Amino acid sequence: MIGRVEGKVCIVTGAGPGIGRATALRLAEEGGSVLVTDLVGEEAEKVAQQAREAGGDALARDVDVADSRQVDDMITDAVEHWGRVDVLVNNAGVNLPAVLHEVSEQAPACLAVIRASATNRCAPLALIVEPFRSRAAAITGRLLAVLRVASSTFRPLTPV
Repeated sequence: MIGRVEGKVCIVTGAGPGIGRATALRLAEEGGSVLVTDLVGEEAEKVAQQAREAGGDALARDVDVADSRQVDDMITDAVEHWGRVDVLVNNAGVNLPAVLHEVSEQAPACLAVIRASATNRCAPLALIVEPFRSRAAAITGRLLAVLRVASSTFRPLTPV
């Protein structure tokens, strides 16, 4: 451990699997206090437990970043527990369960498309704006948005 974030308060969204998990664990290894968040609370708790077992300071919360109230509560939790937020890694995103042109308006996947768009495009803005609304003095560091390539790339309707 090099201690690059020693004493810093970090929030990682979408930290249950993959990049978010690895990021949360690395921040804890580097000395950060980490609020591990994920849509699936059990996944967030697993990662927070792993961070604590490795000697880190971590809390877990289930957070839907498409819901501004939950985002506000997430920031409040970190500020109330640690007094500030130094690092925010906005990693949460949603992958589409189907090919876009194959989804009918009545299909459950259509609702997933709408949700994916809201999460992948709107949540990064909410996560940047919300913390500053009423707590500008408690936000002291960096904001990092990890955007999904699939949310912004064109996929042809027919094979190339």
